[in-house]
Amino acid sequence: MAVAGAGQRADPVGRRPKYHGIWVYLGWIVPVVNLWVPRGLVADVHRASAPDRRLPPVLNVWWALWLIGLLSGVGLFYEDSRDEVIARAYTDVWQLLVSDAAIVGAAVAAVFVVRAVTAVQGEHAAGGPVPAAADGSAAERV
Repeated sequence: MAVAGAGQRADPVGRRPKYHGIWVYLGWIVPVVNLWVPRGLVADVHRASAPDRRLPPVLNVWWALWLIGLLSGVGLFYEDSRDEVIARAYTDVWQLLVSDAAIVGAAVAAVFVVRAVTAVQGEHAAGGPVPAAADGSAAERV
């Protein structure tokens, strides 16, 4: 998935991306801002590659699972002694399981997000829809 930096051009429809310049990088690491900018970046790339298509539903699944995993794990981090934190990890194991399951689900969904964006970028670069191969993946043009 290619994302241009500070010199980001407008997409084919003529809109500038919502997030561009330094936010392409900082949006992933600045606390609180990183709760929404990465999803917006991926959505911008998809919209620029296929302005006539809706965003793939897996984009929202990926982001929701990521946020659930991120926020559900926060409850284990307190200003307690190391022993109390370890004891809480044993007593609040459900919280760890929910958080870990959501993160694993987000990782799987991220694979599908990357595939969806890569497919529309391939179609855009080829000048039209790329026919599907027999195995269901996008065939490469020669």
